[in-house]
Parts: sequence; C-alpha cells; structure tokens
Amino acid sequence: MFSALALSVLFVAAPAPTELPSTAPAPIATPFTTVTPAPLPGAFVPPTPTPAPTPAPTPNFTTFASVSLGDTAVAVRKSLGKPFEVDPVNIGEMWRYNADGGNARLSVLFADGAALSITLSARAGKKSTFADPYGVLLGMTIDQLTSVRGAPVTVADNGNRAYGDLAAVRWVYGFDGGQITDIDLSEPMRAASTPAPSALDLTNGHDGTSADRAIIVTAASTGAGSDIEYRYIKGQSCGQGGLWNIVTQTTVAAGSKWIDEFAVACSTDKSAQTLYFDVTSYAGK
Repeated sequence: MFSALALSVLFVAAPAPTELPSTAPAPIATPFTTVTPAPLPGAFVPPTPTPAPTPAPTPNFTTFASVSLGDTAVAVRKSLGKPFEVDPVNIGEMWRYNADGGNARLSVLFADGAALSITLSARAGKKSTFADPYGVLLGMTIDQLTSVRGAPVTVADNGNRAYGDLAAVRWVYGFDGGQITDIDLSEPMRAASTPAPSALDLTNGHDGTSADRAIIVTAASTGAGSDIEYRYIKGQSCGQGGLWNIVTQTTVAAGSKWIDEFAVACSTDKSAQTLYFDVTSYAGK
C-alpha cells in the first residue's frame, strides 16, 4: 500500500493543466492543381471547334470597261476614242461603242456632262468573253451569276437582278431566256446644278455664230467650262423638235483669246452648224 506521503507526492508532482488559447490558429492553406483526367482508351474526344472566318465585304466597283462613273465626255473619248454613234436622250447623250472585237456593244450615258451609266450588251449571234470586275460574263445563267456574286439585293419583275447599293452605285444584270444579256453599272442622277448667270455672256451680239461673236464663258476650270458649253448646246432646239449633237470640238487661239469651236448636227433634219465659245477665262486650267 502506498503511504499517505507517497500519494501526496504523486499528487503534487502531476503537471498543472495548460490554458487553451483564446483563438484557434489560422489554418494553413494548401495549394492544389486541377488535373483533367486523360480520356479512357477508345473514348471519343470531340474536336475543338474552329471559329468561322469573317467574310470580307465584296467591293462595289465604280469602273467598267475603262470608264468610271462621273467621267467627263473628254475623259471617255480619251479612253475609248470616238463613239460610232451618239444619240440625244432626255437627260443628256448616249455614246455607243463596239466592244470585245464587235461581239458586244458598250453604251455610256452622260447626264450633266458626266458618265451616269455604263452598259455592256450582247449582240445577236455573238459570244462575248468580256467580263465585268467580278468575273460575270454575258450569256451566264441565273445559277452561274449567283455562284459568282451571291444572292442579289433585289429581283425585278422582268427578272433583272441588282447588286450593290440601290441608292448609290449598283450593278444590274438583265436577263432574257434565262441568260444575261446586259451588264449595267450606274448610279442615281445627281441634282442638276444651274450655272451662275454670269457663266455665259450672250450680250452685245455674242451669239456664238462666229469667232468674233463667240459666247463668253467664265469658269474656274476646263471641266466646269465644258459642262456649261454642253448644257447650252443641248438646250438649243433645231429642225422639227430636234436637238443639236456635237460632232467635233476644237480649241484654237485667236490673238490673245482661246476659242472653242463646236461642229454640231441636228438630230432631225441633219442640218449642220458651228458654234463658238470664248474660253479664255479657263483655258489651260
């Protein structure tokens, strides 16, 4: 048996209880890595989808057969030469050319002195290989046109198909018998600008019947002056309700002045006349 003294010693020797801390220690963060398990052997793995490329917009060309919309008559004559036919129309003139070695016909419509439309037309019994900037040919079918140019902006009742901007530059393909017969590049007619009253001087006998009586033209440039001349000529009637067609135009020096000579012919009775304009104010500009 333990003595009372031994029990006392044992009791005293026992360690005192330790006080718990008022707050628990912060947990230790353990970093971990997310691992994607490898697919099981033989399992199907879907391919990563490839985003579709954004299609580039198709350019809307404004030039066809070496003529650009807005070109002046002088520029077109320089590019294509003299037309084989010039017809007056209600808004200006239509110039016609042989194209693709005579396999097609090219028509340029001028309004207010600028090219408003360029049209390539098929000739009966001929096959043209002349393509527009998109690669479209006369004689193509509707399906062939769609494969080249996509869906049209609109389809008219007569089957014509239009591309581009109907309110601005547009390409129209005319159809007959399911094949393209006409390719037309055009834009809406611009608002006509009226020359200032001082642009033409017909006073004091300046009626344009001779170099001495030349109509005086005041303009800032050759283009602006030519536009005024063309407007004046096309505004004069002749014969039985006819209009004057310009046959030739020549600029000559007359002393210190520069004179434009226009040989014109009447569209109805074919009468001829020469009109004279004093263009000293803008000659060479």
